[in-house]
Amino acid sequence: MAADVRLELPRRRRSLVSLTPLIDVVFILLLFFMLTTQFDRRQAMTLSVPVSGSAAVPAETESLVLALGSDGRVALDGEGSVELRTLGRQALVSEARTLGTPVVVVVVAEDEVDLQTFTRLMDTLAALGFVDVAVHGLR
Repeated sequence: MAADVRLELPRRRRSLVSLTPLIDVVFILLLFFMLTTQFDRRQAMTLSVPVSGSAAVPAETESLVLALGSDGRVALDGEGSVELRTLGRQALVSEARTLGTPVVVVVVAEDEVDLQTFTRLMDTLAALGFVDVAVHGLR
């Protein structure tokens, strides 16, 4: 009797590559880049504070007084208030820019004025060409 003898060898199992460590590394890299990336550019304003013994302002200098309210409106030399975005169109500002003498802008701000409103006013004054600005009333 001839018996058919077959030996069944166990099949070699292919080792599976686990993707779990790879996913962990990708999430760690994603988290790192999200936390270290800056999405906005920070800008700075240069402010020069006079020394207490500095020279006085020359007598031929004109001054323009702007009162900045907490609602964002600006009063020109005690006259009616205007919105900040229309400040450049005011006749008083235009007249002050065309004078032959230097113009010092004095900003008097209320206590409730937020920093964003004040910064917008300073940017507007710089865009209009006023470089000498004195600030009163900010704490």
